[in-house]
Amino acid sequence: MQEARMSIGTLTSKGQLTIPKEGANLQINNVDTQNHALTIPDLGVNTPEIKPGASLTVKVAAHADGTFDMWCTIPGHKDAGMKGTAVIGTASSS
Repeated sequence: MQEARMSIGTLTSKGQLTIPKEGANLQINNVDTQNHALTIPDLGVNTPEIKPGASLTVKVAAHADGTFDMWCTIPGHKDAGMKGTAVIGTASSS
């Protein structure tokens, strides 16, 4: 299985994560000074809180091409702009 990585502490509305359609082990690194958690509901990703400086790896199953919303589930973080898109395969967010 391929690897994909992201830093959740820097997730913004312009953030885009690319995941191979064959699926991937997604490593999520919290590079911020507060807890964060990630959800990509359409891909079955819903992490617990990740402490500052910690990382977590989740398996993203194979999926057809598409663009999917993702965001931090800590209250207020999504509204503050911690959201983006996950792109599978050759899908485009434009």
